[in-house]
Amino acid sequence: MAKGLGPVNVWQEDMSRPPEPAPGCETCAALAAQRAEARARFDASAQTDANVLMRQHQRSEHA
Repeated sequence: MAKGLGPVNVWQEDMSRPPEPAPGCETCAALAAQRAEARARFDASAQTDANVLMRQHQRSEHA
């Protein structure tokens, strides 16, 4: 490891794709439904919000 550098996280999340809900998780399912509703009403901001919330949830609960 180079001097002064911390460990490198080799796992990188693909931010170009929306997150997939974890099977059997009620929170993921609710956020996926929220995202689908936002998409249906052409609300890109709410759709992005649901994606951000799902990513945060998955990092804290499914990592």
